[in-house]
Amino acid sequence: MDEAMGKRIRSEYGAAKLVTANNVFAHADDLGGMARGIREVLAPGGWFTFEVSYLPDILDRMLFDTFYHEHLSYHAARPLDLFLRANGMALVDAKLVGSKGGSIRGIARRIEDADKTSDFLRSLFAREEQAKLDSLTPYREFSGRVEKAKIAARAAVQSCAGAPAGFGASATVTTLIYQFEWENELAFLVDDNAKRHGFRSPGAGLEVMSADAALTQEFGPLVVLAWQYADPICRKHEGGFTKHGHPVIVPSPRAIVAEASK
Repeated sequence: MDEAMGKRIRSEYGAAKLVTANNVFAHADDLGGMARGIREVLAPGGWFTFEVSYLPDILDRMLFDTFYHEHLSYHAARPLDLFLRANGMALVDAKLVGSKGGSIRGIARRIEDADKTSDFLRSLFAREEQAKLDSLTPYREFSGRVEKAKIAARAAVQSCAGAPAGFGASATVTTLIYQFEWENELAFLVDDNAKRHGFRSPGAGLEVMSADAALTQEFGPLVVLAWQYADPICRKHEGGFTKHGHPVIVPSPRAIVAEASK
């Protein structure tokens, strides 16, 4: 989407009263062109809603594994408003939602229709200013917490006998594997998505297999690399793996170990 495409869509199909774009702004390499294109599509008085990962949640909840090749931007409310205003639109309201570990749902309008800013949005601006997101301080602190999590998780794995296996084969998992330096230590990966079985992970070349297939292999602890989904994964699989003598480790945001059955 860019300005020319926005004009073409409006010419062919008419102006839109509502445009939605969930989990798109993080992936676009021309955000300004996209915003101007959306402005061209919107009818006077129209609305634009979108959803992106929320930078304060990324920092607070240590969502470092959301940093990968598809995600080019990480958003907070105040910079989003400034960016949209520079492209003929304005943020007028927002909601915080739980998707992707913590996201912001922005509500924007053409700048001439943005007659007021919600109290909640103003409270987000104030909260972000207090968090000093425009300084290096929160990012340095974030980096330190990630390093502490890495040290604790590696120690937990090293306290168990046998080569670890990892649960999860997503893009976020690849980031975590390399951040925690497990690319040469994991025996293989386990995933519930059958479409991933038989493939190998980027770079490290770790084979991806089902839980049933994994239980026929020799390995030590099972590390839940898809840690944001640790609760449902553990409810489904923990008993099976621990019953077969494999401790289950959730590596982040702090290392948690479920001991194997004796």
